[in-house]
Amino acid sequence: MNIILDFELPKNLDRQATIDKARHFLETDFQKWRRYSDYEALLSSPVINGTPQRGSAEPDKRFINHVTYRQLVETVIKVINSLTEKYGKPILYGRYVKGYPVKAICQQLLITTTPFGNHLRKSLLEFANLLYLATAQLGDELAIDLRVMK
Repeated sequence: MNIILDFELPKNLDRQATIDKARHFLETDFQKWRRYSDYEALLSSPVINGTPQRGSAEPDKRFINHVTYRQLVETVIKVINSLTEKYGKPILYGRYVKGYPVKAICQQLLITTTPFGNHLRKSLLEFANLLYLATAQLGDELAIDLRVMK
């Protein structure tokens, strides 16, 4: 997949609402997708209770969901890795992919929490824009638009 690196925000973008929506997405939906894309969630133990069971398409559905979630997780990580904001990649990757606490990321980058917050906000804006551009290429049903317009 080719991530578009040309970063320009729409003029009528509600910046604070977009930042809040991107943060919420990375804290909740993205973490859920990471769990669903894990192979352990794909496998399940057979239920043995002695009664005959009808065939089910449930394993096929789980596999399709697994592949979809895996593709979306990989796309989100590629978008994070393509951020152009100075500390964007280490902040978002460290915080939402690796799960590092803010203090550990600040120590690693040799910055205090105030610049961390400023870089985080800029990174979330860029992330929301790039994620839409990247997922729009996957098709309408998989397009993720975290941008909030005024």
